[in-house]
Amino acid sequence: MSNTNNDEKKEEQHRPLGAVLGWLNLSPTLPNTQDNMAGATAASPPRFIDYNQLMEANRNAQNLQLAHEIVFNKDFQLQLPEYEKGSIAEKVHDTMHTVFWDVLREDLAADPPRYEHIIKLIGEAKEDLKTLVLPHQTTLKAQIDDAIDLDTIKRRFEAKAADPHEYTKYFIDMMASLCAECRDENIAKLRTTDDPSECFRGIMEVLSLMKLDMANFNIRQYRPLLQQQAVAYEKSTFDKFMEN
Repeated sequence: MSNTNNDEKKEEQHRPLGAVLGWLNLSPTLPNTQDNMAGATAASPPRFIDYNQLMEANRNAQNLQLAHEIVFNKDFQLQLPEYEKGSIAEKVHDTMHTVFWDVLREDLAADPPRYEHIIKLIGEAKEDLKTLVLPHQTTLKAQIDDAIDLDTIKRRFEAKAADPHEYTKYFIDMMASLCAECRDENIAKLRTTDDPSECFRGIMEVLSLMKLDMANFNIRQYRPLLQQQAVAYEKSTFDKFMEN
């Protein structure tokens, strides 16, 4: 009996993932119908599928759903993820964020200060800021690259010749020139935040909102074009989904 159980476990471990899930190849999950279908062609062997193929299929399905919403729902907008009040996901999210910003605050208050985290954060804010610059604004992108050169910033911090406030001010000024009018209040609040860690936290949050504004603007701009190509796009994406 023990040997039989071991054999079953081994068989289960080697069963193709697609067969276990059922949705990629249903034949292994269906009852044996050979007795009722004499002479029928034998089913194809189950396909082996790896994790990357599953993820690709999932992405194709999500893209298909997203494109459908954009084309046929004129009120569709991207939104930041929201967590259910009091849920574990909300608690984990809030705890991780609080710890991150507390560490940054402790680093800046240390004697001597530790600048590794804030330099990385400045780099992330720079990349987020550049995503808000239009493709043809190459001069502005070059100006941002020159102003936020991480090697130079690192040397300045190490030489105690830099102040976090000068970088928070730079980002706030640039964001003010790029943001939609609906974000003016957020920018004004950032200007009154003195603590550099809190200010950078606000900067990253507002940059996320501005990226969302840009994405929704692009959706509105490209919706007519997407509507023209909707059928062809959905067909090609569905074909990719089925291939995986």
